[in-house]
Amino acid sequence: MDRSCRRSQEQDGVRIHYVGDGDTDCAVRLVLLACLVLVLAGALIAGCGGSGPRRYEVSGSVSFAGAKVSEGTIAFVPVEGTQGPKAGANIQQGQYHIDRNGGPVAGRHRVEIRSFRRTGRKLPNMGGQMVIDEVVNELPEKYSGETSELAVAIDARAKNVFNFDLKAQ
Repeated sequence: MDRSCRRSQEQDGVRIHYVGDGDTDCAVRLVLLACLVLVLAGALIAGCGGSGPRRYEVSGSVSFAGAKVSEGTIAFVPVEGTQGPKAGANIQQGQYHIDRNGGPVAGRHRVEIRSFRRTGRKLPNMGGQMVIDEVVNELPEKYSGETSELAVAIDARAKNVFNFDLKAQ
């Protein structure tokens, strides 16, 4: 904004700034600037949502050898012609939940589950200090990684609740 649109005056020791001076050119410029800001904000908001494939909420429970998985991860990996990103979540006290913003797309998915157990050993961090607890995956390969035998179908018309009761062998 150029200085011709500004006016200030001091009153009782307080400086008061006015925008516009009754000058219609100045007022028109301000209105145009406000409209431009609103249009740009609207374009940014419209461009930030709704892109990509539709995703779905999933939740459920995970147990191994009859006990809840206390901490671990679960991933839904699209397979067999299902197009979309991988989705995953942490497992806490045998439960997992992925909301629809980060959930899997409809279709077939391989499920990869890992259950972490602390070994009691400490591992060095980047600075060489022994501060990180070592954890290992305690599940057989048939449940975790690319060789997982677990699979589900995410249904666009159903509530997608998947409970996994994994056997030790």
